Amino acid sequence: MQDKINVLEVNNIDLVGRRFNGYDLLEYSKNDESLYINQKVIYKKSNNERVSPILKNFEQMLILEKLEKFENDELSIHSNLSITSPALINSQEYKNADIIHFQMFHNTKLSLISLLQICREKKVVISFHDPWSITGRCVHFGDCENWKTGCNKCPNINTLFTFKEDNCNIMWKLKKWIYNNIDINIVVPSKYIYDLVKQSPLTKHFENVHIIPLGIDLDFFNDKIGKKEARKELNLPEKDIVIFLRAQDALKGTKYVVEALEKLETDKHITVLTCDEKNKLNTIKEKYNIVDMGTMDDKQLLYAYNACDMFLMPSKGESFGMMAVEAMACSRPVIVFDNTALPSVTFAPECGVLVENNNSIKLMEAIKHLIDNPEEGEKRGLLGRKIAEENYNIKKYNENLINLYKAIAESKKKQIKLLDLDKINYNSKEALKIQYKLNKFTENNFKKNSKNYNELIYNNIEDIEEKIDYSNLDVQKIINEYNNKLYDIVTNGKKNNIFIQFKNALNLIITDRNRLKNSIQYKINCILKKRN
Repeated sequence: MQDKINVLEVNNIDLVGRRFNGYDLLEYSKNDESLYINQKVIYKKSNNERVSPILKNFEQMLILEKLEKFENDELSIHSNLSITSPALINSQEYKNADIIHFQMFHNTKLSLISLLQICREKKVVISFHDPWSITGRCVHFGDCENWKTGCNKCPNINTLFTFKEDNCNIMWKLKKWIYNNIDINIVVPSKYIYDLVKQSPLTKHFENVHIIPLGIDLDFFNDKIGKKEARKELNLPEKDIVIFLRAQDALKGTKYVVEALEKLETDKHITVLTCDEKNKLNTIKEKYNIVDMGTMDDKQLLYAYNACDMFLMPSKGESFGMMAVEAMACSRPVIVFDNTALPSVTFAPECGVLVENNNSIKLMEAIKHLIDNPEEGEKRGLLGRKIAEENYNIKKYNENLINLYKAIAESKKKQIKLLDLDKINYNSKEALKIQYKLNKFTENNFKKNSKNYNELIYNNIEDIEEKIDYSNLDVQKIINEYNNKLYDIVTNGKKNNIFIQFKNALNLIITDRNRLKNSIQYKINCILKKRN
């Protein structure tokens, strides 16, 4: 009998986003005798035995947070300094795996340079759930087209993954160099992301790019509750027109909704129901009944979809648009802007109501049209349910992934020229720059002249406060060397670093108590697991 294909799903967390981060796939694939799937995460929240944490002790978790802060505050880079990569590579689950599937590479604090080793040793799948992999830094680039030519002069370095210094071009060049030296399978959720991958100078050479739309539980998301019962559950007026949206400043186009509703004239009484961020519609609260629900779980969302007459999603950036699909599955019409993934995902204009991008007047007209023509909303809603059943079934999504794993397992691994990561020119100018920066991290986190300090410190390095080219080969080799040394110290060193742990914990109390809470909870879970 042929051995099972061993697949390792790698992600930041297990239960959050479980439908499309590999977690639900664990249960779905249990009865498949040709496949074994498990998962490694940074933050484990479930009790699933097939899920294991990448980092194994309290000190590793603290160093992880320190490295991320140092990258943000001192270096203005991302996905370079990492103990997650060596921790993953040294794990038994990694060693046993035939295929490694990275679900959103950038949220797992992995180093880009580690992809060279991982792709040499394993067959690799990376899901592009957003455009980060083709840009120098940002997750959604809006109207900017710099990603096509090198991400020079970023127009806004303050969006997600903020840089203090504009290193976007350097990160773009680093990704290009890494991608040119690896072979991967890429999974994308929509034709929009597929087209970006094929247009990008970074990724257009990759041959194996697979469109696998995300899926939802159609037995859960449906219209069987009924509008009257749903409104009663959420304490919404039974006879109002209810407009539902996700309120968020960053990407969801909330300001256009506000502008549209300010302009809207109707004799119908309207309730505007929101989830996510609160108090984003305060300027129109005198005109409408505003109900801010804040964060909603799936059950509350189900009631909200069933309670509303229409769902608004005029996003500025979407790689897929999960909430739009959930609303469609609940037979509700969806209004979207003509940008990114939503037009194709909602099958607009036949199903989704398509509005000119960033045009609040056109958005207002679309809202008014559905208010005045409820029969059209009902017709589009029924079509949306049909489209969801045909295209967005979670079972189909899981089956497509499993079939992809089986095809990859049978395929021949492409041979890539191996790079010698151990041969380093420590005296080149770029190498000296990164050594100086890494010394700063060592000095801030390890007692001077201690054994660990001496193992990490680069000696006789002068002050060099100059911009570093992170796409430089020697720079990346030194970063890879430092990551491995740091991992060895926090993993195999003697447990005599109480001073370091106290210093790190004190810093997190001051700068980020949520991260400290996560680190402490992880330690408690480890203790409880040992006792059990």
